[in-house]
Order: sequence, then structure tokens, then C-alpha cells
Amino acid sequence: MNNTIQLYKEFIKRCTDSKNSVENYSDFKRLNDLIKSCIDSNFNGLETCTVSDADKLQTIYDQLLTFQSFELFKDNKSNKDKDFVHIGGGQYHNTLKTFIRFLNAMQLFSVNSPSFSKKTSTNNLPLQQIFYGAPGTGKSHGIKEKEGDFSKVIRTTFHPDSDYSTFVGAYKPTMTSKERICSADELIGKLTTIKESGISYPCHKFSAQYWESLKDLPASEIKRIINACGFTDTMTVEIGKGISIGQELASKSDDKKITYTFVKQAFLKAYIEAWNRHDKGENVLLVIEEINRGNCAQIFGDLFQLLDRNDEGYSDYPIQADEDIRMVLADEFVNLDNIPENVKSGEELLLPNNLYIWATMNTSDQSLFPIDSAFKRRWDWEYMKIKNENKNWKIDIKQGEENVDWWVFVQKINTIIASMTSSADKQLGYYFCKADKKANGADAEPTIISAKAFVGKVLFYLWNDVFKDTGFEDESLFTYEEAGKKTELTFPDFYGEDGKDVDTKRVADFINRVMAWQKQEENL
Repeated sequence: MNNTIQLYKEFIKRCTDSKNSVENYSDFKRLNDLIKSCIDSNFNGLETCTVSDADKLQTIYDQLLTFQSFELFKDNKSNKDKDFVHIGGGQYHNTLKTFIRFLNAMQLFSVNSPSFSKKTSTNNLPLQQIFYGAPGTGKSHGIKEKEGDFSKVIRTTFHPDSDYSTFVGAYKPTMTSKERICSADELIGKLTTIKESGISYPCHKFSAQYWESLKDLPASEIKRIINACGFTDTMTVEIGKGISIGQELASKSDDKKITYTFVKQAFLKAYIEAWNRHDKGENVLLVIEEINRGNCAQIFGDLFQLLDRNDEGYSDYPIQADEDIRMVLADEFVNLDNIPENVKSGEELLLPNNLYIWATMNTSDQSLFPIDSAFKRRWDWEYMKIKNENKNWKIDIKQGEENVDWWVFVQKINTIIASMTSSADKQLGYYFCKADKKANGADAEPTIISAKAFVGKVLFYLWNDVFKDTGFEDESLFTYEEAGKKTELTFPDFYGEDGKDVDTKRVADFINRVMAWQKQEENL
């Protein structure tokens, strides 16, 4: 309850700039003295600030209103005939009334509702985390290795056209002849309405009309529906007949039309999964790949506010849900019990502490949509360093008698990139290009990077994303000799005349130049 009092005082501070008002509205000691002097027999030992139930305090408030004199209250000797509203200049009345309103607000709008039992997080993993580093450092792989800690994983990828609707959800037109799938409780209402209309064979008509909602329900659920409407278990046979009739009629119908259906996207799917699994203590992970390739401010919108989590892992500041989302959530949560009422009704969005949001960020793409500092500080950041993953991969290009070692090449080319760009953002990680060939048939996994993969991924990246910005002025790298003549090396030179096969000789020559490269000042 101490936390509640602290929140209450913070609430008062936000309501007034007057220091005296904050002190007066938080003066529980004098209020407790007044209550004890008047109604101690009914509320023996009560401390107002320890009561978290607004209804209980309302009972005290109502009883205090019945008193016309507070002559027994030691602080009221000079004006003993004043009623509760006016005693102490209204301070006691205002303090208690304001605190009751505050508790009512907490019960309605936060996870502190007495009807909601919080769950303690079962692991120490960061709730919101961004894995960042150079391309190929294993950011997605690092997340994948930890997926075993979650009962459900949902993935999405941001791109320049991503927006709120593609991340959360939106109405989309679909051509359909199907009726909306109804929940079990809705079906009980439908059958009750048909039964009360007095129509003959109500179960037949009901199941033929709503066959799509019934066909995948277990027998126990169908029995629950018909029992709730006053029918016996024997009617399950009639329900089965009605479903068959409905399916037959639907197969002969050409009555298709365009309907608009709210289509849930990654965030809303993860949000719903998390609350559905919250009471079971199961964790849900939402993975956002390439988070900086989208405009985060545009994509998250007001969801940004939810990323502020308290010490227990829940959103500190719930937000009002749009009407479309509210209707979807109200339908999804209709059978959930241990959930805040305003979350269950869909009126508010609030992240539970079992919903984890992790993302990857390629530092070579950081200029696409810069992430502002307010957004950044709501995440934990995990740097993925370029390192040897000890896969012993080789490039299918000979250097002497042996194939070129992939890690040796990565280290050397990264030195060149760092020298030319004065940055580590464009460097290559170990997994930038993966082995796609086996050294021999007995190998369990590929260990060879084919020349085609090397040119198509590595050299194409170097020419189009790295060196094009720094220029191709270093003759020791970007020229080759042919018929005794120096020629500028271009990307098409790595392919033969037909443009299909890789010119392995030209690739080998470039790799040799990379391995022999030194800074120009080192050559002086």
C-alpha cells in the first residue's frame, strides 16, 4: 500500500502547483485521528492509508456525513458544531473524497485492480531489447537461440513502407461467402433467440445457419451451448444434421460478396497471445527484424507510450484503444478472467509482463530512418561484435594449394573497410555469407562458400554499398593487368563473357590483392 500512497501523492502533485495543497490532501494522520474519535467502535484500529478498497472507504465517508457534531475531536474545539464537509476548512472531507476517487481510478484503469492478480516474470530477460551490429554478426541467430524460453514467437520485418496498420492491424476487403465466426457465448445468444422465436426445429435452423462457427467445436463445447439454452445432450445429433445441411447449401450458393474484416498484424497477435497466456505464466516474444528500416515513430504511433514499463514489467501508461481494436480485443478476451477490466473490454491497451519485444538493427542501414533518443532509451541494447564463429568455412577459390579461409578474408577486408570509411558500420560479420557447399559427401554440414555465392553476396555488397561511396582510387585493389596493360576493375569483370559463370581467376586475383593490401602510408 505504500506504493499506492506514493502514486497518490504524485497524482496530487500533477493536479496542483501548490505545495500546501499537496500536503493537505495527503494528511492521512489527522484524518485517521478524526475517524477514530468518531467511529472507532466500527473501524477499530483502521488506518485510512492502508485501505485499498474504494468501496470500504466510501462506507466510512458516508457514515461521517451523518455526523452533525465533532465535539469529541480534539482539533475541533472551536467549531464543534460544523459537519464533516466543513470541518477543518473542508480539508478532511476533501482528502478522503479525493483519495476515494483516486482508488476508483486505479481499479478501473490499471493493473492494480483488486480483481487482477499480477504474475511475477519467470526469467530475467530484457522485456525490450535491440540486437545491433554490422551485417552478418548473427543478430537474428542470437534471438533464435533464445526462442526456447518462450511459448510463442511472432516475427515481423520493418521496411520503408511499414506503418501502423501493417504492424497493428486494419480493415481489409475480402471476397467471401462466409459468415463471421462466432464465439461460444455468442452462439448461446443466437440459439436462445431462435428458440424464443417459437420456430419449429430450432436446433436445425440454428446449426444450419451458423455451421461455420460450429463445425470445428469439440463435442463438449456444443453440449455446453445447447445445455445453456435448455436442450439435452441428445440434441447434439440434430446439431450435426444441421451443420451438414448448412455445408450443403453453402456449396451450391454463388452468393459471394466483398466484406471488410479487421486483419490482425504482428503486434496485435502478440498482444492477444500474451494476455491469453498471462495467467499460465507463459512468455510471448515479438521479434522485429530490421527495426531501423522502417519509420518507428510512424509505425508505433501511440504504442510508443506502452514501452515505458514499471518494475513489475507492465506498461506504466495505458493508452486508449481505437474503436476497431477495442471490438477485436473485447471479442478475443471475452472468456478471460484474471485480466484488468479495461483491458478485457478492449478500452485500454496495456502491455503485460510476459510480452517481450526484441528487434534487430543493422548498423550499415542506420541512415534509413534514424531512431530518436526518446525511443532508444526505452530499449536495452545488445551489441553483436564481429568475431570468429569457428565454423572453419573456406571460399571455393584457391590461394596457392589451399582454399581461402573465410575468417582470414573477413578480417582483412574489414581492415580495408575501416580504413576507407573510418567506420565499422559497413564491415562484414562472420555470417554475412554462409557456406553453401559440402567439401565432400560425408560432411554433415556445408563448409565451402561457392564462388558464385561469394561474388553475388560479398563482392556485390562491397562494390554497391561500400566502395561506391569511398571511390575506387586505390590501384592496388581496383585494377588488374591484362596483356601487360592496367585496367580498372569493375563488378562485371567477375563474370565471364556470357555473364553467367563466375571468372574464378579474376576473383582469385582480387582476393590476393586484398590479402596483400597495406595502407598507402605503410608503403612509403
